Amino acid sequence: RGPGHDAPQSGSCIVSADALLHHIEHAWYTWYCIMVRPVHSEDAIILKPFCRKGTEVVKGWKEAFAAVPEGILMRINALVADGHNGLILAARARHWRIQRCHFHLTARLQQHRSRWVRGFHHGEGKRIYAWITKALETHSPKILTQSLAHLRMISRTTASRDVRRMLSGFLANYEDYRTYLRFPELHLPATSNTAEAFVVIIRELCRRARGFRTVRTMNQWIEALV
Repeated sequence: RGPGHDAPQSGSCIVSADALLHHIEHAWYTWYCIMVRPVHSEDAIILKPFCRKGTEVVKGWKEAFAAVPEGILMRINALVADGHNGLILAARARHWRIQRCHFHLTARLQQHRSRWVRGFHHGEGKRIYAWITKALETHSPKILTQSLAHLRMISRTTASRDVRRMLSGFLANYEDYRTYLRFPELHLPATSNTAEAFVVIIRELCRRARGFRTVRTMNQWIEALV
């Protein structure tokens, strides 16, 4: 739903966010897309995307959230997003709960250790996927501890620096992936797919329009789309 002036005026909310990077007027611009959803609703409101010259950066997300009406910000309890530093820092600065996207995590691991039979390092990939899935979904403290121990062992023995780095990051932040289990009253999704889907829709708009000549024109079309 949209546009931003339809944003919920009362009650606790959660926010989902993602960014669109686009080259226009001989430069890179980023559109910071933010959606707000009341805790007890299935409908999210699309706020007016915040446009800023340059790539997706911490300062960009800081400015994007600063542009959100204070009346909305003060009622947000949680953020659902990927692990971009700008989003994580913005959430921690406002003491929001953080739900990191499960899809982003597994997709990144699949790039280096596929669980499919035809993939390279199939055995290690299959073990990683199995233990990651248990760590993300289990309600049992015992199974969670076992899963983290196995992932820690794999992170020490894997030959891939990228896998070691990703597993170390997960082990350091695993609680952020389990926020939806720890705070069921927030009705958090485990992925930021809604915000990502909106970005895909904007990309499709650009494709159908065969590009836009100016940032101003693109902003107008995006706002009309919202």
